This record gives sequence, structure tokens and C-alpha cells, in this order.
Amino acid sequence: TPPKLEINDPEFEEYRRFRKYMIMFNEEQAQAEKPKRKGRKQE
Repeated sequence: TPPKLEINDPEFEEYRRFRKYMIMFNEEQAQAEKPKRKGRKQE
């Protein structure tokens, strides 16, 4: 494995945090978009 993919690498830690944040953000956005779309149609 290349040195850049070592777990102790700060860049790798930032990448892991970024991926985790994106997954959480996508899940929240997907759940939030459903009620918003229904609300807009009803209004």
C-alpha cells in the first residue's frame, strides 16, 4: 500500500472525516427533501 493511505496520515484522517460528513449530509438532505417537496405541492 502507498504511504499516503496509512491510517496515521493526517490527509487520510481528513479524507475519512470528509467522507463521513458527506454521508451524514446526504442522508439528512435526502430525509429533509421529502417533506419539503410534499409541503410545496400542498401549498
